[in-house]
Amino acid sequence: MNGSQGSGGTASARDILISMETLDNVDNILNLGIISFLAILGICSNFLNIVVFSAQGFQDSVNISLTAMAIWDLLKCIVGLAIRVYGPLGWISPAYKKTWKNISTPTLNYVQVFANYVTYVMAAYVAFERCLCVTLPFRVKLIFTPALTLTIMVLISISVIVSFGVIFFIYDLKLAFDPTYNSSVVEYSYNTFYQDNGASVIDYFNLIGIVNPIFSFLVIVVCTAMIFYRMHKMSKFRSQSVRKQNDMSSRERQIMKMLLVVIIVYILALLPRFALYAGKMVEPEFYYLRAYHNLFNVCAYVVMTVDFINASVHLFIYLKMSTNFRRNFYNLFQWRRRQGRLE
Repeated sequence: MNGSQGSGGTASARDILISMETLDNVDNILNLGIISFLAILGICSNFLNIVVFSAQGFQDSVNISLTAMAIWDLLKCIVGLAIRVYGPLGWISPAYKKTWKNISTPTLNYVQVFANYVTYVMAAYVAFERCLCVTLPFRVKLIFTPALTLTIMVLISISVIVSFGVIFFIYDLKLAFDPTYNSSVVEYSYNTFYQDNGASVIDYFNLIGIVNPIFSFLVIVVCTAMIFYRMHKMSKFRSQSVRKQNDMSSRERQIMKMLLVVIIVYILALLPRFALYAGKMVEPEFYYLRAYHNLFNVCAYVVMTVDFINASVHLFIYLKMSTNFRRNFYNLFQWRRRQGRLE
């Protein structure tokens, strides 16, 4: 394709399989409607998660890990909502809508995607750390201190962003007159850096986009299976009234079960992204500004919907499965429940 061509409506974004009318309908219902609602829900829920974890303190490495994940989910939801400002802007002017959409697609859109990748790796770390906790509980508690966990969370954030950051350097934004709107709008197009290095950059981006979630997925699945096995084995021992020295306390088992649910949600959220990136690897034209631009957008909206569901449900998991979190939550916000429901 010609890298100098702009966004939607050009020869680089032909109506193959998905027409522009269908794309607009999906955009309004799924992207502007459902995802915007989930983003608002995610902003509120992750803010509350951070407040409650902060009130509980960070003497426990689990609180640090979950807070770091909540921070990235909060950022993703804020950026995700900001991207979709083009909807209300369209009520003012179609040209404003087009301009903001073209500005956010090659910039903020990637930020919300990268936030997913950070939380995937963090979830893999949590699964790995919990797996070690049920196999070598006393040794792990000495090694995985809160300070080490905080350092690992920071390193994960930096390394993931650096590994994907090259994608920001392949687009140019420019102001151009668009006869469709009889006004000037901002358009994005591939730049000279892409012309010189585009093939290798896209190949690398696609590769790292596959490696990151697959690596996270494999670590999560393997560690989760081992955790289930160990917990089942300890449960069997308890039923036989055999207490081992390294058995978990009731609170630790409760935390473990809660984290398992969080981890399983991440497993389910990763599956649609695998399908999207597999499609990119099989068909190079299945991407933004290429032949299957419209189809790729629709598929990306579906994947993003699942991602935003994942980013917004953790508060409800914590409230349902953690007595300590639930008690702190209601006490912190001056809400009272009957003591029987808190136990």
